[in-house]
Amino acid sequence: MKRLFTIIPALILAVALQAQQPNIYAYGLKVELVEGTQYKFTYSLNTNAVSGSINIISSGGNTVSLAAPDESALTKGKHEVTIDLHEFASGNYTWSVTATGAATGTEPVSVTIDAPLTLATPRGLAIDNNFESPYFGQIYATSSGTGEKGVYILDAAFSNPSSVYTTGWSESPASPLRLTVGPDHLVYITDWSDNSTSGVYVWDPATPTNNAVSIFGGTVGTSGIAKDGETIIHGSVSHCYVVGTGADRKLYTFDEDVNITGVDNAMCLFRYDIGNLAQAWTANPSAVIFPNTAKYEQNGNSMIFPDKNGGWWISQDRATDGATIPALIHVSAAGVVDYNSSGTLGGRTRGALAINAEQSLLVTVGTNYIRVWDVTWDGSNVPSLTQKYQITTTFGDPVYNVAMDVAGNVFAAGNAKALAAWALPKTDNTFTTPAAAAYKLTITNPTDVRTINQDDLISIKTTDNKLTLKTCGASLTAYTLFSLDGRILRSEKVNNLNVVEIPIANLGSGAYLLQAKTTEGIATKKFIKK
Repeated sequence: MKRLFTIIPALILAVALQAQQPNIYAYGLKVELVEGTQYKFTYSLNTNAVSGSINIISSGGNTVSLAAPDESALTKGKHEVTIDLHEFASGNYTWSVTATGAATGTEPVSVTIDAPLTLATPRGLAIDNNFESPYFGQIYATSSGTGEKGVYILDAAFSNPSSVYTTGWSESPASPLRLTVGPDHLVYITDWSDNSTSGVYVWDPATPTNNAVSIFGGTVGTSGIAKDGETIIHGSVSHCYVVGTGADRKLYTFDEDVNITGVDNAMCLFRYDIGNLAQAWTANPSAVIFPNTAKYEQNGNSMIFPDKNGGWWISQDRATDGATIPALIHVSAAGVVDYNSSGTLGGRTRGALAINAEQSLLVTVGTNYIRVWDVTWDGSNVPSLTQKYQITTTFGDPVYNVAMDVAGNVFAAGNAKALAAWALPKTDNTFTTPAAAAYKLTITNPTDVRTINQDDLISIKTTDNKLTLKTCGASLTAYTLFSLDGRILRSEKVNNLNVVEIPIANLGSGAYLLQAKTTEGIATKKFIKK
């Protein structure tokens, strides 16, 4: 029962004519039982698809791709598809949505935003790239202009911009500044001002009209430094990052002001083991991650991102990138600075930095441009950067911040109060989005028909010209040949046979799938055509 989304030629033409499309992916995945064995799958696409599938995966890792009712399931936006799963055995399954978009070019392409968003002095930009989050794909942008302060929300298709949420910020143009999305789907917002609102705030997009809540307690002085008595808690924070959830939650901050024991310079990277945060944090940082002893960091307007090896990338705003005060450094897990941009990033960097989920690409900014870098690591986990693309911005200088989504789209907030996006080139504009564990598929089938890869049902043997399919005790009623990307190559109904010879002379060399429907269930096997 391996069926695919189908589209008509007119739709293919329409997709091809839309030159400014983002790299595609699905979001908003949900499933619910309608009745009996009828299940309603819900998902949204950030742009029109050329092809796609809903994939049902058994506990053993076997996959069946199911059909949508018509071509409308491939258009941008929200879709609800009801499918009868009576041929599946009872049990728990995971599932995903695969979408393939129009082919990309060889250079980044500016993407049309449906509802152009004007921000009052945009500063921060972050995207929820966590598949388990109920807000996966959602885009957040801070606005810090006078009279319009807070956070905007956009969906993954970067449309439908919300109003500004949250109040209680100071009049500083750095209040609020930047934000990050934690693994708990909460949004953490920094205030880089030297006012009473300085620090880090947590905000729940589930209740967006509620104000963000300060993580820190104490009393904030005129320089933005918070104390509880003589205990220094924090200073002005330009960016933060959160790892872990619940009792294991840890907050990392880049702090402009604080000097504490063991630190001989400000502008340091700290860790706070905030856990469940039953009450406001009023202690020193739990650890000093980067003490800035060489004083590379001198601006304070910085961003931080961890790497996969326990180290950290740290950027800062520089009018001109240089060796002694670089716009970008990398700090190893041992606290050693093993990468220094030394002038390669140019000028007006604004401290803007983004990294993709695989940590293979890094995005920086300069005067009227955005640069995308390949990240490679040597045997000692020392990184190096090689420029891959340079994007000329259309809204002038500066670019205040950048972010990347899971599909390889780069977003930027910048001058003229603009939000812009570019699709990076891909060899295959295909993305598979897994459904969150909260939406696992539980099938209760009264007939409990065995359906997926039952090895005892069939056997196959291939030659250059034919494939011989034999059933083992059951009778064959139909078979279908697929390519590995899901295309149907041949399908035929048969009349309760035990042996069928299938011509394959016209197939090219490579791997294929054969799905056989028998009176005892459905079996799928892979075979190789030499």
